[in-house]
Amino acid sequence: MVDLLICCPTTPPRNGNELVRSFRPELPMIPVIFVSSEPSNTVMHHPVGGAYLLPRPFHGKDLLYAAQRLLSEFAMQQDGIG
Repeated sequence: MVDLLICCPTTPPRNGNELVRSFRPELPMIPVIFVSSEPSNTVMHHPVGGAYLLPRPFHGKDLLYAAQRLLSEFAMQQDGIG
């Protein structure tokens, strides 16, 4: 089971948005972290819903924070809280 998807939004041959959309039929609410060194307005001109952009370079604690935040929000949505 996949709980969290972490990917680069611009890596060929399939960009991150396409990758996320391929997961959504089976996992419609999957939390997503995009990691990228591209400016956010360039990377996320067609973002998928529920994605968090983590600019590179980043520290491990930044990735951990983003993952915990998204997974917590996802859990609250599943419980009908958020």
